[in-house]
Amino acid sequence: MFESIKALSEGWRFHIRGIRFGFGHPSFLTLSIVPFLITLALYILAFYIFTLYADDLLRMVWHVEIGESSTYVWWLYWV
Repeated sequence: MFESIKALSEGWRFHIRGIRFGFGHPSFLTLSIVPFLITLALYILAFYIFTLYADDLLRMVWHVEIGESSTYVWWLYWV
C-alpha cells in the first residue's frame, strides 16, 4: 500500500521536474506544445464531426434490413 503511494508521489515529482525543465528551456517547451496543440485540434475536429454525423454513423452500423445489410458487421447482428 505504501509503495503505491510512494510511486504516485514520485510520479507527480517527475511531472513537476519536467514542467520546470520546460519553462527553463523555452525551445523544448515550444517543441512539446506544438504537437500537443495539433493533437488537441484534431481531437476537437473529430469529436465535432462525430457529433454532427452520430445518428447516421449509428444507423449505418445497427440498421438491419434483410438482403441489404452490411456484410462487414454481420457478427454484430449475430451477437
